[in-house]
Amino acid sequence: AVIVERARALALAALLLAAPLLAAAQSGGVLLVAKPSVVDPNFARTVIAVAQMPDGAAIGVVLNRPLRQSLAQLMPDQAPLARFTEPLRVGGPVEQNGLFALYVAAGPVGESLSLGAEVHLALLPPDVEKLIAAPPARLRFFTGYSGWAPGQLAREIERGDWWVMDPSADIAFQDETRGLWDELRNQASQIRAMVE
Repeated sequence: AVIVERARALALAALLLAAPLLAAAQSGGVLLVAKPSVVDPNFARTVIAVAQMPDGAAIGVVLNRPLRQSLAQLMPDQAPLARFTEPLRVGGPVEQNGLFALYVAAGPVGESLSLGAEVHLALLPPDVEKLIAAPPARLRFFTGYSGWAPGQLAREIERGDWWVMDPSADIAFQDETRGLWDELRNQASQIRAMVE
């Protein structure tokens, strides 16, 4: 009886922890929090906003790796960029010379990907240019992005590399991100402890 109860508890825990990933099929995205076992320097101690693709691929940006410089500082001769004084962020190891944008809006601009909670990710230059020309209230720029081939992220989650959480505009646009990984790791650990 004890073994059966333990198996039920583990099954319930697995369902509760997988629920955000299952919901992502409908909402379009999730937040990934790297577990302490992730040692890849690109992803150790990261929080990533991720859009799920219909083919099982995933694309996202690291939320908690700010750089020292802003767009305004990097391109002072570009008048349209003068208002963007928030530090750029390293979005991931792919296309690090590219400029990408995460923003909050009622609907996506152009071909932007929806992550849910009215959060969208602009990857194409024309969409980023539209956001620069007419910026929404919540807009953040990234150099590079993170990407997974079809099925790769699902395998990493099954292997236990990530905690999966619901997307949140408040988390995605938190001003101070130095403690974001610790904060979300503690939340995920508490939820897991409650269901075990």
